[in-house]
Amino acid sequence: MTKPTAVIIEMDEERDRKACLALDLKVTGANRELAQWLADHPRYSDITIAGWLGCGKSRVNELRRWAKEGFEGAPHNSKQRQERVARHAGQEPLKTNDNSESEEEQEIAPPEQIEENLHYYLDRINRFAAIFKKHFRLSSFDREAETRIITAIDRMIEKWRSTQSIIIRRGHHG
Repeated sequence: MTKPTAVIIEMDEERDRKACLALDLKVTGANRELAQWLADHPRYSDITIAGWLGCGKSRVNELRRWAKEGFEGAPHNSKQRQERVARHAGQEPLKTNDNSESEEEQEIAPPEQIEENLHYYLDRINRFAAIFKKHFRLSSFDREAETRIITAIDRMIEKWRSTQSIIIRRGHHG
């Protein structure tokens, strides 16, 4: 499926990119400390530490490798990630509109493009849901975290139901 090129409302890719990079800097520092600790404690197996951290042994292995290589690059810069980045290189970013215009003045994509965009993002959301489902099965959360997760998912479902209700009210669906 090709990436959608039409207007995508309420998307600010540059703002999200900057926020993501800022968080990555924080994570990289913490990962470096953890990687150094792992290098200083080789007697513990990847499986043992993965159990302590609640992650996969491959993450522990990557952090150990990163420390051993002198913290070159990023800890998550595995061969698989490099291949994925190479596959996606050269793809154009999604085009967006300045959302400051009023609804009447704003140009809108044709219905076919809107539907293509919707299916593209729903597919991505479904893939993320499948990934999180696996994580939830293998993780345990305290009650407060479970409540926050359930609330966040409920809010997302409510927003999609509200969006869906616009089409249902028109009565053109089969």
